[in-house]
Amino acid sequence: MFDKFKRRSYKLEYIDTGNYTPEEYEDCIGELQFVNRWMGDAHSLKATLFPEIESNSLRSFSILDVGAGSGELLRVAATWARETNRGFRGVGLELNERSAESIIEESSGFPEIGSVRGDALKLPFHDSEFDYVMCSLFTHHFVEEQIVQILREMSRVAKRRIFVIDLHRDPIAYFLYTTLGKLILKNRLIRHDGALSILRSFKTEELLELAQRAGLTDIWVERHFPSRLVLSASARKPDIKPRVNADEHKSDLRSSAFIRGLNFDVIIAGAGPAGSSAAIHLARNGIRVLLVEQKKFPRAKLCGEFISPECRRHFENLGVSQAMTAAGPTALVETVFYSSRGHHVTIPSSWFGGPAALGLSRAVMDDVLLRRARECGVSVLEGATVNEPVLKGRDVLGVRLRIDGQEREYHAPLTIDATGRARILSRKLNAGEPKSRAGLIAFKVHLRNTRVAPNACEIYFYPEGYGGLSTIEGDICNLCFIISAEQVRRHHSDPETVMRELVMKNRRAAYTLEHAERESEWLSASWERFGRQRPSPANGLLTIGDSAAFIDPFTGSGMLMAFESGELAAHVILRHRDTQTVEAQYAAAYVQKFDSRLRISGLLRRAAFKPRLAGLGIALCSGSEQFRNRLVRATRSPSLELP
Repeated sequence: MFDKFKRRSYKLEYIDTGNYTPEEYEDCIGELQFVNRWMGDAHSLKATLFPEIESNSLRSFSILDVGAGSGELLRVAATWARETNRGFRGVGLELNERSAESIIEESSGFPEIGSVRGDALKLPFHDSEFDYVMCSLFTHHFVEEQIVQILREMSRVAKRRIFVIDLHRDPIAYFLYTTLGKLILKNRLIRHDGALSILRSFKTEELLELAQRAGLTDIWVERHFPSRLVLSASARKPDIKPRVNADEHKSDLRSSAFIRGLNFDVIIAGAGPAGSSAAIHLARNGIRVLLVEQKKFPRAKLCGEFISPECRRHFENLGVSQAMTAAGPTALVETVFYSSRGHHVTIPSSWFGGPAALGLSRAVMDDVLLRRARECGVSVLEGATVNEPVLKGRDVLGVRLRIDGQEREYHAPLTIDATGRARILSRKLNAGEPKSRAGLIAFKVHLRNTRVAPNACEIYFYPEGYGGLSTIEGDICNLCFIISAEQVRRHHSDPETVMRELVMKNRRAAYTLEHAERESEWLSASWERFGRQRPSPANGLLTIGDSAAFIDPFTGSGMLMAFESGELAAHVILRHRDTQTVEAQYAAAYVQKFDSRLRISGLLRRAAFKPRLAGLGIALCSGSEQFRNRLVRATRSPSLELP
């Protein structure tokens, strides 16, 4: 009766022979989660791996779970990491495509968990890629020669230790399982394979011998409830030649071995118009995107809140046109520029290919875009502060961020800096460079009871600055203006005083703002410079929106450039597979598309800050509609054949 427990059984389980229907396999996954919840390996994990992490005082750690099933143990590790304020990334490897998908589905609340489809006998990872590599109820599915190879692969990929949790071939465990299984287990695979798994499992000395055959060192084996053996060994392997099984681990956005979930295809920092639109374009084409945003939406944003007519095409392409219209924006049919003495020139919105521009608050617009990104399958983290890029040399491999008081790290072959003028990721690459002093300060406020012309955006020029006023939703107007930092200091950094004493030196502004009442708090920001930055400042990093270039607000094309650069980046990423080609093609396309308008805007800026030149320019434009039209169109770019 007890002879069958003396040696391992080599009879194959149904799960290994494929003797099951798709429906049975789905039921098996669900029932297996129930079994693991009550009799699984969480206890063994907590008693062995977690103390190891604590003894090494690790504030962050990574785990590869080989044969991870539905990712149950990875979720246990992620929960413990959160409770102990540790950074964590976990990856589950499964040979079965449905199991790999199940890890992501079951771990929807854990963006730090990902999955990959791969072979345990030839792990698709670099040497020492994970702190710890583990497997649970996995090795008993293999014969001894295969187990030795799996242990070697686990040791190769681990940086610190490996942990193997499997069943103890014990008669009591077998009879308890077969007896209780008839009463509570419904799935044929679970009843049959669970009992056979015990017969295929190990004695303590057998696991030790297999680890020694694999050339492992610092080996120990412990028994744990319920009927578990835990093998652990050091990952240090000085005699093993470094190698990798991941096709040289190319930075390929569509590699079949690429990790689902945690290791995204693309990480985008910043959920403004540029970041969210790029995320939508990519996600709708099967790219796995993580979108990270510091604020929680909806939120106010310093902006002129002028959406040029060309943006309507982008709304249509992004699938948000109806939602934007439902928000009740104001149709702006013209933009009127006023010199300080009251001379003016009018630019019809129809010159830009549409009936009207839109006045819409960023709180509304950005929230609509972010909700659309979620609908398209983008993983979104709000309230997450990006601290720095993850670097290997000068290559960017992802981001480190802080969310809910915890440090986390996310990896991707390509990261996009869409953090606006802050350029958080790009600046971190050049942290040693001296920071230039801000020469301009911008202010924004929402007002009621202005006298702005209906359906118009008005631009006011005054000494050392300019500003814009237009209606957004309802009877609310947005006032946004810039002024030299020196003037702000002279007026005690009080925006109300700056508005009254400087902005309202413009005669038209004095009239429209005379009885204005503040509806919102003032927002302010310092600006260092206009113009273009590097579209690809490092390997694995692109910039879009204001992170790539900050165009003068009076052109009314800032929002348009955000959508255009997000679309351009997404198009290049989708067309090319490897990151080096993406970087080169994007940088070239960006320069071709935007440099001309940035140069023209730079020339116009010199006049904008000098009242006499601004007045002269307005007079010249008033005298020639053809000249005015050509000048306005120069602040846009002609259509570009994308690479």
